[in-house]
Amino acid sequence: MIPNKESIINQETNSCQLDVETKNETNFTTHKLVFAQNSNFLNLVIQTINDTANITILNDIDDSLNEASEQQNNEFSLIFPYQDYFRFLLEIDDQSQLLIGLNFFANVITHNSISFQQFLKENLENFLNFLLTQLNSEEEPIIIVIIHVIAILSYQSSDYLKFFIEHGVLSFIPQIPFNSDVLSIISYMYSRGFAPASAVLPFFEYGIESQNPNNIECSLAYLTKICLRESEEDCTNALSIILKNISIILSFGLDQNEIISSFYALISIVDGDFTSCLELIYNHAINLIDALIKMNSNDITEYSDVIKSIAQFFSKFKDKVTISNEICDFMYNASNVLPFEASKSCISCYFDCINRNRDFSPEVLERAKHYAADPSVMIHSCNFIYDLYTINPNNQEILSTLEELLIIVQEFIDDENPKFAEFAELFCENVSNILDNHEK
Repeated sequence: MIPNKESIINQETNSCQLDVETKNETNFTTHKLVFAQNSNFLNLVIQTINDTANITILNDIDDSLNEASEQQNNEFSLIFPYQDYFRFLLEIDDQSQLLIGLNFFANVITHNSISFQQFLKENLENFLNFLLTQLNSEEEPIIIVIIHVIAILSYQSSDYLKFFIEHGVLSFIPQIPFNSDVLSIISYMYSRGFAPASAVLPFFEYGIESQNPNNIECSLAYLTKICLRESEEDCTNALSIILKNISIILSFGLDQNEIISSFYALISIVDGDFTSCLELIYNHAINLIDALIKMNSNDITEYSDVIKSIAQFFSKFKDKVTISNEICDFMYNASNVLPFEASKSCISCYFDCINRNRDFSPEVLERAKHYAADPSVMIHSCNFIYDLYTINPNNQEILSTLEELLIIVQEFIDDENPKFAEFAELFCENVSNILDNHEK
């Protein structure tokens, strides 16, 4: 149970009391407090609540809390007199004092989740409504800290987020200076099902346009989710936002591998006409691969997601862009050191893009047989070997490889995936005819 103001002030222990000397010191100095006992800080907060002339004390406590351990902060936030503090904030008229009070409150709730059930509903609703009315303030710092508080509460509980939505927070947001807190609130609304994709798309575009790496990463992740989960219209709109801002997204280098990999994965998975920006995307991919080629082979594992996504991109657009043998060889070598899922994309890219007129070692043919057993690589592998046969129809190693592939691929004729089943049936029919003709 959280103690009320009276019970704390009336405690008989000296540790919970401020003597006159201590009180005067906190009134007239701005020294940095040393974190000692939670009860001392608690008394300082109560002293401020009783006399707003002492409100700058909160700045001193704030500094000390920032230097305290996580456990100390958590302990303090658990005994904090929330209901009294709500009333205290509601009664402040001076905007500069309100700013101090709200900033301090934001710091406290960062370390503790405030439950709807923890307080009298009426008092809590009054306070939450007060936060929303303050969004009409002419003081931008007040608006910014209010949004920060709303973001913290919305993260902690869907109950708070639902309350803010039901009481019109969305109507305020377009007029609020855009920052990471606004983006966080929008993200919570969408991910928890409180706002449709169409309502949040503009804010994810703002996130990319902010050119803040964290905002870009967050916005791109949610735009990707919308592309893969929502209606065709929402998908088209989300993809349009990405393509419209592609130069901003691609301005981040190799160290932004999550951003890059999610972007390439999206381009590779979602169907669409990317002709207008294909050259820009392609050039960026080439620059990334050039940097990766210069690395030690063991070091590239850190970028497996990036390499996997670029490999998917190259495979998808192999007929529209030129992929050099050097890049194909990089993909082949990368498939030997990367995790299996990334390895499959790399070897598929190699099979799709390598020049068929070069000489291939027996190892390459063996790997084609090995990967043909995996449905996600089977089509790439079989097409590669089949193309080699059309160029070298009398090569016995290639014919032997086709014969072994026939046995492997027959297993996919009854596959539940119609794409694999249809390919397997056609491939087996063609290879059977080839082998029959060679036996005659």
